[in-house]
This record gives sequence, structure tokens and C-alpha cells, in this order.
Amino acid sequence: LLLDLKKNIEIYASKIKLMCSLDRNGDINIEFQNLFDSFVYNMNFTETMEFDERFAEIDLSNLIEKFNFYAVKSASKAFECTVDKIIFIQDRLYDYKQTKNMYKKDCIIEVMLSQSKDFEKLCTIELERLNKKLELELELKVGSIKVSEKTLAQIPKPETNTFNWNVSATDLLELIVALYKTESLKRTDGSSFTRKELIDYFQDLFGLEIKDVEIKLARATNRKMTMTPFLDKLKVAFENYAEVKEEKQQKRK
Repeated sequence: LLLDLKKNIEIYASKIKLMCSLDRNGDINIEFQNLFDSFVYNMNFTETMEFDERFAEIDLSNLIEKFNFYAVKSASKAFECTVDKIIFIQDRLYDYKQTKNMYKKDCIIEVMLSQSKDFEKLCTIELERLNKKLELELELKVGSIKVSEKTLAQIPKPETNTFNWNVSATDLLELIVALYKTESLKRTDGSSFTRKELIDYFQDLFGLEIKDVEIKLARATNRKMTMTPFLDKLKVAFENYAEVKEEKQQKRK
């Protein structure tokens, strides 16, 4: 049993030294390296020592990496949800506490865990930060829902099709084309638009669908009597309005 232990230590010795020889800043950790070398060199394997079978369950090559706070924090970034990050770090912290208590009499484990002396403290601080973040996320989510419901309740619902187009679709096309060609309309952001976009806008405005637009426009441009009967009708209507208004003004004098 002791020979197996010695063999395992020798196998993992180089790996452990490589993993632990650099601190988080990339500098050589001389103190730990000397401690580890001294421990392996001075261990007397001929002496009788009680070996706990639980020790065989520990993967020595990954022990320090498992309880490296910066490695754990980096691994937690793989989780998008704050709750998942909290669970991941909390589980790792419990693993650390269990390992520390279960193997507190094993000098090898004690040496390795001594390199993670700030692990518990740093994890606790990180959990406090994540829990605070989670509280804010929940407050913002609940707050946004309340604001949204309140805002929707205060905004009156617009009536659809307040006005209906009361003459023919061709008459509307005649008006739209005239507005488009004279550039009487423009977008609020100043960007350009096509004739089709303007036709679609008026269709949405009046809640109607104009079928065969190009055919209707072709027929309108091939009229024999007058090219623009609807626009002419509008012109006459405005002239009549102006005449009536002038007559009323004359009567007031």
C-alpha cells in the first residue's frame, strides 16, 4: 500500500510542481516549490503510516487547479445566467470545505490546500457580488414590467381607420402620384422613399388594399377626355371655397 502511495506521488510530482510553480501573476512561487521539494524528499516511506482509503479518490493533479479562485471565476464566465454562476461557485466552495475537513490529517492534502488559503474568502466575496447583481437584475425586471403595464394603461389606444377613402382607388393613386412627383411629402428623418412606399403608406392610413396599381395608373394616363379628373375636381372645389369665402367677406363690409 505504501509503495503504491509512493508511486502515485512520484507520478504526480512533476505535474503538481508545474501547476503550482507559477502564481496568478506568472511569477515563480519559490516558497511553495521549496516546500513541496522538501516534503517529497524528506518523507520516510519506511515508517508505518495510516492510509485513509478516501485519499485514493483525490485527483492530486487537479486538486490545486480545482481550488484556484481565479480558475473558478474564469470557468464561471461560461454561464450566462447569474444564478448558474452562483450555483457553480457555491458548489466549488462546498467541495473545498468538505475536502479540507475530510483530509485535514493528510499532510499532502494540507500542503496543497495551503496554497488555496484565500480560496474560501475570495469565493465568499464573489458570491456576495453575484447575489447583489442578481438582486438588481430582479428589481430591474420587475420594475420594467410594472412601468410597462402602467404606461400601457395610460396610453389611449388609437382608433383604426378613423377616416375612410370615399372615392375610387384610382382617384387616390392620382393624388399620391401628384404628391410624389411634386415632392410635397418627405420623411421626418430626411431619407428618400419610393412611390410604392408612399402608396403603401396611404393604404395603411386608410386601411385599404389597392389591387393592380400599375394597371390602374396605366389606364389613368390613357384617359381621352381629361388626364386628371380627380385633381381637377379638387381644384374646382377649392376655387368654389375661395369664392364663397369672398362673398361672405363682402357681406360683412
